[in-house]
Amino acid sequence: MLDMIPSLPSWWEALRREDPDVKPPACPAVDRIRDPLKTLPRSFDWTNDLETWSRIDYEKPMSGFEMMMLQRACIIRGANSENHSERQKRFSKFKNELAARGFTIPSSLNTVFTNDRLFDLFRFPCQSFSLPDALASFPGDDRLILFLFLSDAQGCNFTHVLLAPNGQHVVTRSCHPYGLDDADDYTQQDSDERQLFCLADSFDAFICNAIDEIINFETEAASDWIARGDQLRDADRIEDAKLAYRLGLAYNPDCQPLHERLRASETG
Repeated sequence: MLDMIPSLPSWWEALRREDPDVKPPACPAVDRIRDPLKTLPRSFDWTNDLETWSRIDYEKPMSGFEMMMLQRACIIRGANSENHSERQKRFSKFKNELAARGFTIPSSLNTVFTNDRLFDLFRFPCQSFSLPDALASFPGDDRLILFLFLSDAQGCNFTHVLLAPNGQHVVTRSCHPYGLDDADDYTQQDSDERQLFCLADSFDAFICNAIDEIINFETEAASDWIARGDQLRDADRIEDAKLAYRLGLAYNPDCQPLHERLRASETG
C-alpha cells in the first residue's frame, strides 16, 4: 500500500523554534497505543459546591473567584443531553459521508464521539472537542480529507484528522480552521497561518497524550490552589482562602493537603 499522507513539518519543532524550552510529549508505549482508552481522566461526583457554582449568572458582573467556579462547574458537567444528541447526529452524518467516499474514521475517535460519558471526561485546559461545518479537502491534494475535531478556546489553533482513502491518517494542527464556514475570518488567504503541521502520528497517540495532559493539568491546578489559598490565609483573607481550597478540590478531590487546610480554616 503506497503512502498517501504527505510529510508535514512537526508542530512541536515549530513551537521549539519560538521557545527552546518546549518539550514534546513522550511517545506512548506500544501497549498503551493498542488500548489508548484504558487509562482515562477521572470522573467527578456532582457536589453541592458544583451545583451552586453552576447557577452563577454569567450575564451579571462577577468576581474572579465566581468566574473560575462557574467555568469549572461547566467543564465538569460537560455537555447537556440536547448538546450530546446534536453532536451524535452531526458526527453520524459526517461518518456516513466519509464512508460513502471510502474513508474510515479512526476507531478511538469514533468511540469518544459516540460515547457521551467518555466524551465528557475530556476536560482540556484550553480546548474542546468540536465538529466542523463540512469536510475539507487537503490543500493541494483533494484525495485527502481534513476532519476538524478539536478547537482552541481563543481560536488560536485547530486540530484535524487528515484522512486518506487507503486508511492512513495523521493528526494535524494549524491556525486555520479547515472545515468551518467562517474559516477565512481566522487567517489571511496566503498566510503562513494556513500551514498544516503534524501533531501526532495517529489519533491513538494523540488521545494518549491528551489524557496525560488533562491528568497532569488537574493535578498541578490543585497544587496551585493550595499555594494561592495559603497566600490568602496568611493575609487573613480566610473566606477567600476557603474558596481557593474548595476550587482546588474541584480539580483533585483526593488531595489530602487541600482537605486538611479546608478543615483547619473552618475550625480555626
